[in-house]
Amino acid sequence: MNPAARPAARPRPVPSPLSPLSPHSLLSLLSLLSLLSRTPNQEHHS
Repeated sequence: MNPAARPAARPRPVPSPLSPLSPHSLLSLLSLLSLLSRTPNQEHHS
């Protein structure tokens, strides 16, 4: 069995979008919030 094929033995774990140490996740969250507040559905709900 190849150790590299095992998800637990990954040399570089994929950065999770929920990773608090990832500044990019903050940008993504801000973008999502902006999109959500821009959606007509949100305006209609208000």
